[in-house]
Amino acid sequence: MLKFAKKSKIRKTTGIDPKNGGKVYASLYCVRLGKRFLQEISESR
Repeated sequence: MLKFAKKSKIRKTTGIDPKNGGKVYASLYCVRLGKRFLQEISESR
């Protein structure tokens, strides 16, 4: 479920402007999600 949700969010972000560096934006979005996820894990511990 989580993987599917993340993929759908990324698709929405890339759908905004695929011609103008949509893939780059998606990768940056993934990095931001990853950082937030790591922060949440460290805080929960």
